[in-house]
Amino acid sequence: MSLLAGIVLGANLIPSRMLDQAGLFEFDSSGTWTGSFDPEILWDELVVSWNCSLSPGATLQVKVCPQGSTKWYSLGTWANERARRTSTKNQVDELAKVDTDTLILKQPSQKLVARLELSGAGNVEFLTLSFRNKSAPVINVIGDKSVWGKVLEAPMRAQMSYPDGKVICSATATSMALGYWSKVLNREVVDQDVPLVCEGVFDKGWDGTGNWAFNTAYAGTIPGMRAYVARLWSIEQLERWIARDIPVVCSVSYDLLRGKGEKGKSDGHLVVLVGFTPEGDPVFNDPGKNVVRMTYKRADFRSAWQSSGNTCYLIYPQFYASPENRERCWLD
Repeated sequence: MSLLAGIVLGANLIPSRMLDQAGLFEFDSSGTWTGSFDPEILWDELVVSWNCSLSPGATLQVKVCPQGSTKWYSLGTWANERARRTSTKNQVDELAKVDTDTLILKQPSQKLVARLELSGAGNVEFLTLSFRNKSAPVINVIGDKSVWGKVLEAPMRAQMSYPDGKVICSATATSMALGYWSKVLNREVVDQDVPLVCEGVFDKGWDGTGNWAFNTAYAGTIPGMRAYVARLWSIEQLERWIARDIPVVCSVSYDLLRGKGEKGKSDGHLVVLVGFTPEGDPVFNDPGKNVVRMTYKRADFRSAWQSSGNTCYLIYPQFYASPENRERCWLD
């Protein structure tokens, strides 16, 4: 059973849940780690994240095998070098498919085995697995009005100001999140300008910078930072992060966010939630706008965010305490 603001749900109705494994291994040479996971919910989508430190030339490949299958699906080969970093195309069979960074099952499952294959020297700090049940009902609850009227001051960066501007919203959003923490922590090294993030997250297999797991893996390479992909339940949960002074990068349908009423083809977009108006509408740093700071209607954001399965990047210092996690959607 799980609880959100007084709502009690059975395992087959829970929208998402995160499991993690910390301190996996530290090797002077190649090695493999395998672990079993049971989120205790039915799920049909999975996004995996990791933070690691790799030596030059080393690679980390992340694979998963869901219950009922004998096949290993690759969810990414991570490396510091652009030429070695890639997702794997054409992974589809009668049981599942991989959409760049997301495993999508054709029938719900429960348990899963994950494998990390390290080639070269390095260490893995943690692995997260965010399980989603697409069939679970949408949860809308009363917001936390204590954060309405609060806006965090993250740097404003417009993607069109940089090379390949039309396709770098994710890297630009990640850059803004890191820039925020650079100012808060007074650590210049945390601030990564957009071209540097683009280089650090580029997915050769997808031919772009929008791989969710690669964006958080890159942010997690910054000393002292933690970053991972989460699938949440509701805007109410996001309000807990703003209450902790932590901006959140959100994956949305850009057409729905702008109130067009219908999701467009290939309209995925990343924005940085920095707060709320006194009326409860979300305030963003939107890299797709030259003015960057934008306010959108709460109802439009709810629909736009739900189109991605309520996906977000949670990027914050390792020593920061995360908000209350009674639904088990993020790291404690």
